[in-house]
Amino acid sequence: EASEVPAVAAAVLRSAAEALDRVKQVRDRIAAEGLTVTTARGTTVPHPLHRVEKAAAAHALAALRTLGIEEGGIV
Repeated sequence: EASEVPAVAAAVLRSAAEALDRVKQVRDRIAAEGLTVTTARGTTVPHPLHRVEKAAAAHALAALRTLGIEEGGIV
């Protein structure tokens, strides 16, 4: 049927949704734990989950672009 989403597009959309969910989870955890953490040596560094957030957001944007969705402000 014409209104059905092709399986590949559905898989890409699912992947984007999962990545956006991961971004939210990570942002919530960073908000709860703070933007920085203290290492075992006492040094203050950016929260390591910032890297996960960046990677998940990049994945979501790439997946959405694959589907032709490029509206700003999604992530």
